[in-house]
Amino acid sequence: MYTLIQMDDAGIIQPMDPKLAEKLRPALVYIEQQLECSCQIADISSKLNYNSSYFAKLFKKGMGMTFTSYVQMRRMKRAEQLLLTEAWSVTEISGKVGFTSPAQFYQLFKRHFGCSPRQFVEKRTLPKQSSEVLEK
Repeated sequence: MYTLIQMDDAGIIQPMDPKLAEKLRPALVYIEQQLECSCQIADISSKLNYNSSYFAKLFKKGMGMTFTSYVQMRRMKRAEQLLLTEAWSVTEISGKVGFTSPAQFYQLFKRHFGCSPRQFVEKRTLPKQSSEVLEK
């Protein structure tokens, strides 16, 4: 949980009750493992032996956001990491973070980061390139 809160740049995730955190820990681990695949609340709730609506309320109470919002946030964080560390195309990255449609990925990425995936990479690599030019 501490690692997730550290990765939460926007301050969306709030620390929670330790008992609730313990209940949600298996779900959070499962979500991280399933980001590349379809990640449905019904699948996770049944694995944890919870009713789907009860689990949705529990998740929202514990995480301060809906299950879907959390999964999207984690996919965007993973996409951000892959864009900056891998030389894959945007289409490949969209598949690696669980999107079947690159257009849907592009739209959500733009909404989340305020720019396209390519613009995001250019913004992040520009300072590094300009500092290398200054050193020469």
